[in-house]
Amino acid sequence: MKIKASKIIYLFFFLTVFLIPFDGVGVLPLGEFSREGYILFLLIFLFFFIFLKNRFSVRVPRISLELQLLILFVFIIGLSSLVNLSSIFNNAHPLRTGIQKLLSQVLVFLFFFPFLTLVLYNYFMDTPNIVGRIRKPFLWAVYIVFIVGFFEVIYIHYRFSFANAVLDFFDSMPLVRIVKNTWDKRISSVTKEPPSLGLFLATALPWIISVKPNTRKILRYYLPLGMILFLAIFSNSRSGLLIILLQFATFIGLNQTKGRISSKRLKNIIFVVMTSIIMLPFAIYYLSNSEFVQKRMDSYNFVKNYKASQSNKTRLGTYVASLEAFKEKPVLGHGFGQAGFTVVNKYPDWSREDNIELERFVQGKKIFPPVYNTYIRVGVDTGLLGLITFVAFQLVVFLRSLLLYYRGKVLYGQENLNALLVLSSIGFGLTWVQFDTFRVIGYWIFFSFFLVVLNKAGNK
Repeated sequence: MKIKASKIIYLFFFLTVFLIPFDGVGVLPLGEFSREGYILFLLIFLFFFIFLKNRFSVRVPRISLELQLLILFVFIIGLSSLVNLSSIFNNAHPLRTGIQKLLSQVLVFLFFFPFLTLVLYNYFMDTPNIVGRIRKPFLWAVYIVFIVGFFEVIYIHYRFSFANAVLDFFDSMPLVRIVKNTWDKRISSVTKEPPSLGLFLATALPWIISVKPNTRKILRYYLPLGMILFLAIFSNSRSGLLIILLQFATFIGLNQTKGRISSKRLKNIIFVVMTSIIMLPFAIYYLSNSEFVQKRMDSYNFVKNYKASQSNKTRLGTYVASLEAFKEKPVLGHGFGQAGFTVVNKYPDWSREDNIELERFVQGKKIFPPVYNTYIRVGVDTGLLGLITFVAFQLVVFLRSLLLYYRGKVLYGQENLNALLVLSSIGFGLTWVQFDTFRVIGYWIFFSFFLVVLNKAGNK
């Protein structure tokens, strides 16, 4: 019996998406991807799609404003790195050199854009019912994440032995590592930590809520939405829960205003949002005066409150150190991937006091120092030019998604499909605040699909 090439390709695409939350244990020693459960299946998918389908001719999406900004951002990455090349060669940490970090970060970014983005764009354009085919693995992943998370809640809060046995059973499986956070009662399910769980939920929710199936709505629509809300609540991640609730509220608001919002009002909303976000980098630069920031934090006892949590002190101390590094080279930054080298010696004293975690970063006994925030990392790495370009890119994607929702065509037979774009742009725009990596495959799946919708809408 012959198996169609399209089915083989979809099988590995399905496994890639399904394994997105499994980021605790990797299968291949591929540096930045060594802890990503999906990477092996993604590589197999790429191999089959490119060679089995003989896809040597590539369809390129029209160069919209979004793509122009992203290409400009890549150019700024290169320019910043060239300008800082001498200092990059001198950067060193016990676990990484400056040039190693530059090469690894550039290769990771170029892997996702333009390479993976173009492959996914072509795959999505060629595949019928692609919305359902993307939604399906997300749906199954939500079920698995919920099952593990449910037993995690039972064990953490009630210490039932049978729940612990179930968690140990899951922990023995390949690609799974269960972390039982009994000390702070935060669940992470199959992900490596609660913020990663929040990222997965914010990634999956738009695909689940925006596409209502015609059959078995309870199992395929309402129940998984309840599961996502349950997981967001018991993850004890305030930012994660806030993002999920905001996505729910936005979806309800979009449905209530569909066809009722005037062009003038929509333009006013876009103008206010654009003005506010464009001014944000300049506000950050003004506030980068550490004395001013320190006085404000002291006046509100902010630092004192953060001393109760070592991880919070580390995160806030990193933000302050990053602002100091940003002040040194505000125009083009220190070079792509160099933020960790520049912040490691700028942590304020209060953040290092009795903080073993931070001392491990400084001494090189732990992983390379993270920045915890993509926007801050972009500012330190590429300066105001890179930060403004990256924020503008995010903003244009969001505003274009709004326009597609209110003024776009009905695609794939789904009335609320373009709401998926709005919810995803909101979710990722906010989760960049918690992570300092572009290695978020859920985002590149969304952006590739966004380009498909944009091009299809433009061709109708």
